[in-house]
Amino acid sequence: MAATGTFDELPAPLTSTRNTIRCTVTIEPGEGRLLEIKVVSQIGTESEEELDLDAFPPEPAPPVPQAELLCHFDSTHWEHGKTVTFKIYARTPENPVWKVVKGGTTTRGVVNGFVLCVDTGPTPSGTYAVFKEKLETSKYGELPGLDSASWTKGDYLGKLPSMQVHVVFSHGNPGGLVPPGGGGTIFANDVRDAVPGPQPSTKQAMIGACNASSTEAFLKAYLREEEPSTTNRFTIGFRKAIEYQVGEMFFRIYIGRHNEGDEAEAAVALAAAAAFGEEEVPSYRVFGDPNARLRWLYDGTPGNRIGVWKVAP
Repeated sequence: MAATGTFDELPAPLTSTRNTIRCTVTIEPGEGRLLEIKVVSQIGTESEEELDLDAFPPEPAPPVPQAELLCHFDSTHWEHGKTVTFKIYARTPENPVWKVVKGGTTTRGVVNGFVLCVDTGPTPSGTYAVFKEKLETSKYGELPGLDSASWTKGDYLGKLPSMQVHVVFSHGNPGGLVPPGGGGTIFANDVRDAVPGPQPSTKQAMIGACNASSTEAFLKAYLREEEPSTTNRFTIGFRKAIEYQVGEMFFRIYIGRHNEGDEAEAAVALAAAAAFGEEEVPSYRVFGDPNARLRWLYDGTPGNRIGVWKVAP
């Protein structure tokens, strides 16, 4: 079959719950018309998975010499660090056997996340181990982290430029985070200077520190941009003093609900009900996109997970 395919948009690496593939298939003169085109993904020699397919009306409809596919997908469907091959297939009435007309590879990116804790915490397995396991269940890779009472202000700020998702548990002051190893309180200005713009890498920041989020400014700093946009980004912290075990429960449920398919706002509501019950003034503060997701396809709307991919309208 005489046809060519192009990837007009193919993200690399895949590090988001909102990736887009756009591809075009064009048949060469004399071939007649397209019958069907599809785009698939494949890891190594595993079975191919169909992301999108378009079939065209049979004759005597007008011939279709060119067609485009557009789909969005969630990269956490694939394991951290895997190389994903995308292929475009096409077939015509004259050549009804599927033929690959374009192939391309990209990597399920090195997902940047970390967990910092002031100590092992009161739970049997330790706070660090709990959240390391939770985020790795979210398919955020094998997470680096520091479970000790010695990490400093410099340690923390040095990690922020390349990090997408992180959990931190430590002490706090009004409007700031207090590292156990010294260096001084980490305030909003410190975070803002450490997070590169105009497109910050931060996807979600979970700040487990009493009073650190007493004002919105501290949470806003993680989403720094020249033109503020919180699309699919979310930060959350505690606005007053809370018990360590309660804070751990809150974030554990919050991340767990994301893994089950909830968006940020729904996950917060369930976590807050379990950890804090009914409160006149919430113990927590949030900032960002209420529909942000750690897993599953992000499309900017609330509700249960849509799935791994969705054909764009």
